[in-house]
Amino acid sequence: MTRFDGPDLPVGWTLTKVGSVLADIQSGFASGAHNSDGSGLPHFRPMNVTTSGRIDRAVVKSIDPALADRPERRLRRGDVVFNNTNSLELVGKTAFFDGNDSPAFSNHMTRLRTDPDQMVPEYLARYLHACWVRGVFTQIANNHVSQASVGRKVLSKLPLPLPSLPEQTCIVERLEEIDTRHIAALSHLVHARAILTNFRQAILAAACSGRLTGDWREEYPDARVVDLDRITGLRKQRKSGQLAESTIDVPNLPDCYVVTTIASIATVLEYGTSRKADTGVDGVPVLRMGNIQDGVLDLANLKYMTIDAEVERLMLHDGDLLFNRTNSPELVGKSAVWRGSDQATFASYLIRVRFHEQTVVPEFANYWIGSAWGRLWARQVKTDGVSQSNINGTKLGAMPIPLPPIDEQREIVRRVERALTASENILSRVNAASNLLGRTGHAAIARAFRGELVGDKE
Repeated sequence: MTRFDGPDLPVGWTLTKVGSVLADIQSGFASGAHNSDGSGLPHFRPMNVTTSGRIDRAVVKSIDPALADRPERRLRRGDVVFNNTNSLELVGKTAFFDGNDSPAFSNHMTRLRTDPDQMVPEYLARYLHACWVRGVFTQIANNHVSQASVGRKVLSKLPLPLPSLPEQTCIVERLEEIDTRHIAALSHLVHARAILTNFRQAILAAACSGRLTGDWREEYPDARVVDLDRITGLRKQRKSGQLAESTIDVPNLPDCYVVTTIASIATVLEYGTSRKADTGVDGVPVLRMGNIQDGVLDLANLKYMTIDAEVERLMLHDGDLLFNRTNSPELVGKSAVWRGSDQATFASYLIRVRFHEQTVVPEFANYWIGSAWGRLWARQVKTDGVSQSNINGTKLGAMPIPLPPIDEQREIVRRVERALTASENILSRVNAASNLLGRTGHAAIARAFRGELVGDKE
């Protein structure tokens, strides 16, 4: 079992059991009658203990105070709150309660009160949270059909490394300092991710409006305007117009741009296969909506399908754009471009669009769909169901799209790819820093309960 009670405890420490340092241990009670409007008495549930070991009151259920008219049904400042029933991954979450009120707590929570002559309650809360981080409770929990539990007897028998009261206080203070720095660092990383997300949208906006290649047009003023009459036989829509099928205004565009629809510039617009794929590796990969991530294809998690006549017909070609027609309201309408000569097909929740080669660089169309204008269009035209939204092929075909000259599209793609590659490199470093931060945090917890952390403080 993964614990902190190694064979050699620090000098002055003893190894005891959790139950031996408690003055009281009490489970909460169930309450079917509750509300979420804040009237009555707060009734803490597992969601009120976070995976970072803190009390979270963002969502609190309330009950009739008469249901908790006995002291054993209430929390008080200094109690340790242990989540005794949850999924196997979450059972054992623990937090220190430092509120000034006296909420009730559910039967999925256990209240621990320490003996003040033996135990600083924050130390116990920290220790139990550390046990959860290291997976101790997944090993000692009682598994049920859909949840796991850690009873009071099992919890009371959990080994506990016990330093002196002053050292317990020092360990808690040291961990609080580390937490403060950890939270500040995480805040900076979250801010960095937000900047990179905004940067991506700014690049796409500049690309689709012509602002990204203004200098290119000055250098190549004779770039040919897209001739939709010649290529598609359809009337050319100029930048001042707004297509009847659209409820969004396209951005202000250079004179050499035209506005048309997806259907007008596509040679193929069709749904994928509804055949069920599997996780084996026989056959060809089947791209699904989960394989489209942030405008590109993620091929890390693939399913496969044996080839038949339908799959053969739906094989992807280099440059095919895949549009996610059914997903959550936030994700419906995402897209990506398939590149390469490898064999693959696509599932029915995706629409394949193949463009006139002389008219569209597929990546440019992908940028437009992923831009702020494209996302606004998706929100306006989607049809919402019970848990999913849908944008059918007819609506996708009517989507307005601005088109620069084909040579300018190629230059736009080159510049966007360069900018987004640089952005992805920075994001990779941000993610690496986040992972390192998590590992160092866990290492600090482990050292704390081996007696190695307090001595480091100067």
